[in-house]
Amino acid sequence: KALFSALELGVFDELETGELTAEDMAERLGLEARPARILLLALLGERLVERVGNSYRNSPSASVFLVSRSPRYIGKLAVHQDAHFAKMTELTGALRRNKPVHAGPEYTGRYDGAQPWARGWVEAFKASSMLMAEELTAHTDLDGRQYLVDLGCGPAQVSQYLIGQHFTRVNPPSKGINLAGEAV
Repeated sequence: KALFSALELGVFDELETGELTAEDMAERLGLEARPARILLLALLGERLVERVGNSYRNSPSASVFLVSRSPRYIGKLAVHQDAHFAKMTELTGALRRNKPVHAGPEYTGRYDGAQPWARGWVEAFKASSMLMAEELTAHTDLDGRQYLVDLGCGPAQVSQYLIGQHFTRVNPPSKGINLAGEAV
C-alpha cells in the first residue's frame, strides 16, 4: 500500500527533482512530518527510495518506472492494481451476503473509451504491455527477419517496440502487420 500511496501523493516525482528530507517532503505534499517519514521508511524497506544521510532519493528503478514523466512509467498499472486490492477488502462480506463485490460508481460495464474506468484500464494495460515487450525483446532473437505478424489483442505496442528494437537494422526497412487492424 505504501507504493500506491506514494504514487497518489507524487512522492517519486518530487524525489526526481533532487534529494529531500522527510520534512521537505512533508511540506511539498501537504503532510505532517511524521507520516511523511513513515511513508519514506516504508519505501526504503521496499528499496524504492534510498537514504543519504537525512535525505531520500529515488532508487534507479523508481526513477525509471515510478516517475510520471518517464517513458517507462507504470504508475497507471499500480493504480489499477490498487483498485483491485481495495475491492478485495469487501470480499468476506460479499461472500457472506452471496452478492458480488461492489464494482465502483464509475463502472458501467460499457466500453467505448469514454468512461473514466475504461481509460484507466487502457492505461494500465499499456504499461503492462510495455513491460512484456521489453522482456520479450531481451529474450527473442529476430535478426535476419523482415516481417512481424501481430495477431492482435492489444494496441500494437509490443509490435512497435520489437520493430524499434530489432528491425530498424534491417535493410530495406521492415514491415509489421497487425491483424487486429493496422499496419505498424
